[in-house]
Amino acid sequence: MKKGQMSLEMVIGLVILLVVAGVIISLLLYYISPDRMPSAAGELEMREFIEKCEGYCTESSSLSYCTDYFGKDIPVSRVDWDGDGEENELITIGKKVQWDVCEDRIYCFLIAPCARFGDVPMKGCANQLCQAGYTKYENFTLATNYVTNELGLVPTKDIECGLNMNALPPESNWFTRYFNETLLEWNGTHDVPVPLCDYYQN
Repeated sequence: MKKGQMSLEMVIGLVILLVVAGVIISLLLYYISPDRMPSAAGELEMREFIEKCEGYCTESSSLSYCTDYFGKDIPVSRVDWDGDGEENELITIGKKVQWDVCEDRIYCFLIAPCARFGDVPMKGCANQLCQAGYTKYENFTLATNYVTNELGLVPTKDIECGLNMNALPPESNWFTRYFNETLLEWNGTHDVPVPLCDYYQN
């Protein structure tokens, strides 16, 4: 093999290696860019919030676990929990049981299990909040008003995400299923609407 031919093959080989290396570096930079990953600060805030929820769970006389949500004490008006660049959107969250939630109202009971409130913490929360309302007013109608109005427990403040949540079937909508002002109860022949706290007193 001639020297010139070897040199030419080496140059071509080097050019191919440089092109491949350039493509790999470009892909790496694309996928690890800050826009595509949650920031360290965002990850830290999420972890701190989950730890705070776990702390609320151990406070036997507190109902903060049921009413606190991510960003409540900041407050954050725009939340991008999953770090995809879209704020206050409807996302799926949860490990064992998954629910569609709006990013501006990620409550403790949606992301941090708590045995004190049972296997379905949001149902346990609705029950306990109704009991707290009844203790305060000694009336289940006023207890329902307490849970649905005074506590400010809402599925979202975002209009677009609210529309998306309303479009979910009732069994897939955590708020409609457990915190709606009226819930459906089987009376032996058909479902009848029952005020929230009347439902939980049974």
